[in-house]
Order: sequence, then structure tokens, then C-alpha cells
Amino acid sequence: VQLHNVKMQQALIGLNVRQSANAPAAGVAAKVRELRQRRDGNYSQDEAKQLFDNNTADDNNALTRLATKLIQQQEAAVAAPAAIRAAVPEQGRMLTFKRAVQVDIWADLRIDLETKVARTAPLGTRLGLLCGLALGVALTLWTVRRSRAANG
Repeated sequence: VQLHNVKMQQALIGLNVRQSANAPAAGVAAKVRELRQRRDGNYSQDEAKQLFDNNTADDNNALTRLATKLIQQQEAAVAAPAAIRAAVPEQGRMLTFKRAVQVDIWADLRIDLETKVARTAPLGTRLGLLCGLALGVALTLWTVRRSRAANG
């Protein structure tokens, strides 16, 4: 309940500041300019009350309904995140994707991609494997021919 109230108050402050920027009243104009210029977005309860008291009851009701819809849309979007699908352009390349668990749902999305070539076997190892394979095939053929000659 408290989290919903904080979200509602923040949405209402944002909507009030946005609306007051177009045609602010003389007494609240300095407060609205100050709130808009703050980088951290902090405000006091007195500042929030001044902004709400500046509006009529109908305006506050309309802004409350709008803030409720905004919060519902944000909460619905967070509940069902879509999976990221990667299209791999080449065959034969090993791609490893790692993902950290994001704890803060309000944090900015940041993607860091690092690429590096996978190490292949050295030339000597490849040649040794090829010679071993050829020797194995030759040995198999020799034993098959010898067993046929002995049977036939």
C-alpha cells in the first residue's frame, strides 16, 4: 500500500510539474521552476501539498485517474518481460551469452557486448591428429585385407 502511495504521489508530482510548466500561477511558478531544474527529482511533502492545492478538485481527480492508469501500465509491463532472441549470422562460431540478474527494475537498461576469438588447436596438434587418424584408417584397412586373405 505504501509503495503504491509513493508511486501515485510521484506520478502526480510529475504530472503537476508538467502541467504547471505550460501556465503556472504566479505564487507557485518559482516552486515549479525549481522542481523542474532539480537533477535528483527529490521533493518535500510541503512542496507536493503546494502543487496539489494549486489545482482545482476536478483537476486533481483527472490527474489522479491519469496517474493510476500510468502506474497500472508500468506494473503490467514489468510483470511480463520479453526474452531477448539472438540471431547468429554464421555457423561454426561459438557464441556465449551471459546475463546478470537485474535487481533494480527502475535502472536503465545497459548492454555490454564483448567478443573474442575462440582459441583453435595449434598447427602441430592438428597435424598430429591428422597423422594419427590416417594411421588408424591404414591399420584398419590392413587388418581387414589380412583377414580376407586368411579366409579366402
